[in-house]
Amino acid sequence: PADGAPSVLERAIGQQTVDAYERALQRLTEKQRNAVVLRIEFDMTYPEIALELDAESTDAARMLVVRGLAELTRRMQ
Repeated sequence: PADGAPSVLERAIGQQTVDAYERALQRLTEKQRNAVVLRIEFDMTYPEIALELDAESTDAARMLVVRGLAELTRRMQ
């Protein structure tokens, strides 16, 4: 937030983890990054993500999220 107060994400997982998350997020492909952000930060459903990203199907959107989260986890370790 602009007032310098910690965001909901920062309060939930801590600033150091947020920094690692943001660094790892930048290393994903653009499609994976967008899918992960829509799912995690915006709490969108897979059908909503599919529409937003113009994915071929709900399953394609789900796989983008799953693969993105797997890569994100790997990069954060």
